[in-house]
Amino acid sequence: MDVLKDLRDEIDSVDEQLSALLEKRMEIVEKIGKTKLQNNLPVIHHNRAALVVEKAVDRLQSPKYNGEIAQIFTNIVGVSEEMQQKMIINESKPQDCLYDITAFAKPRKAFSKETKVVYQGVPGSFAEAALQQYFGKNTVSAQNVEEFEDVFRSLNNKGADYGVLPIENSQTGSIADVYDLFRKYRAFIVGEINLAATQNLLGIKGAKLSDIKTVYSHQQGFLQSKEFLKKYKDIETVVMSNTAVSAQYISEQNDISKGAIASARAAEKYGLDILAEAINTDKNNTTRFIVVAQAPEIADTSSKISMSFTLPNVSGALSRILLIFAKNNLNMLKIESRPIANKNFEYFFYADISGNIKEEKVKRALSEISLATSYFEVLGNY
Repeated sequence: MDVLKDLRDEIDSVDEQLSALLEKRMEIVEKIGKTKLQNNLPVIHHNRAALVVEKAVDRLQSPKYNGEIAQIFTNIVGVSEEMQQKMIINESKPQDCLYDITAFAKPRKAFSKETKVVYQGVPGSFAEAALQQYFGKNTVSAQNVEEFEDVFRSLNNKGADYGVLPIENSQTGSIADVYDLFRKYRAFIVGEINLAATQNLLGIKGAKLSDIKTVYSHQQGFLQSKEFLKKYKDIETVVMSNTAVSAQYISEQNDISKGAIASARAAEKYGLDILAEAINTDKNNTTRFIVVAQAPEIADTSSKISMSFTLPNVSGALSRILLIFAKNNLNMLKIESRPIANKNFEYFFYADISGNIKEEKVKRALSEISLATSYFEVLGNY
């Protein structure tokens, strides 16, 4: 035990020297932060963190502890950058990074027939069902469009007040096309709907399952019904823009060899028979739809925040973002990455957290994140 005590005393002596040196380092970091603030320079220097860690490892007499020392210095650099970020936040208005969403936020008006809402697909689609669930049946003026992008175009051209779009499915994950369109068009998320999505194999009146040679549906319809389709490998699958469009198409073709994967509502709408019911693999299959608008709508009851950001290409960049959420006691509901076009292995991140943008801890966290990222935008608080 005396040996253990001697070793601990030795560590205490080293720690005493480390504390003094780290205190000195933080004093220098503070001076650097003030210099950056005075000269309007960014906190994050993309190559500096990696260079500091590399130098620290190079100074070691033996490579035995390379990994451990690299990890320690990565944390030291992260803490130093965080300290400088706090300095800048304290010297500026915490709301600055939130101006874009708070300055243009509008109070929600009561829905009426004057309210124009667009959705992708045709009547009988899951998107139409989501629209009716959120806005009410026959409450607003609903209009269908062909493509996801047409929803964003309608908002930008002021041809619609709101749009309804699928954003993710409990079985197949995120709808990548919709996430990508947020980078192309200016729009804000103002609401969401979780809709049970039961897929069925439909055919024209009098058709039997054994008659079906070709099945039409949206890619999501096929993915959600993958296990069912494995049993019928001779059936050809043809991707269409929407599940209900598929139902409409086979109704018009009036061919017993053609089937569609779509909802029971679509079967009723287009006069089709359900040949196989609830063929989706996940019997709790649910699609999350979002309601988008050109201006944000933030209420005191808003409890979810969606955001997008890119990160500097330095070690530990994402872990710092996660740490900001954790230390501010914010619950992360989701994080998703999408590749940036024409930039190999660089990504846009999309994250959802619980909270209201009016809360001080949320303002503080988002302000810190805006300084730790290369690009940052709040997509909605709803």
